[in-house]
Amino acid sequence: MNEADGILNGWHWVATVASYGLIGIAGWLIRSLWDAVRTIEKDLPATYVRRDDFKAHADRVEAAIQRLIDKLDGKADKRSERRPQG
Repeated sequence: MNEADGILNGWHWVATVASYGLIGIAGWLIRSLWDAVRTIEKDLPATYVRRDDFKAHADRVEAAIQRLIDKLDGKADKRSERRPQG
């Protein structure tokens, strides 16, 4: 074995250790992202309103607003009837 083989083996060892380190960091990052996605997916049903629930609520709000508009229109009609014409 000559001196060149020892240096080559040294660089090979450094490249191998560096690649294992990069693979380890990439694996940790992918695992962290995977856990974050799973946490978000688990919270979705509790966080967002289903479309049919929202539609039912929106219909109730719309009906309440329509009743208010009808009351205001009735008051406006009564007010215009009481004004003296002249």
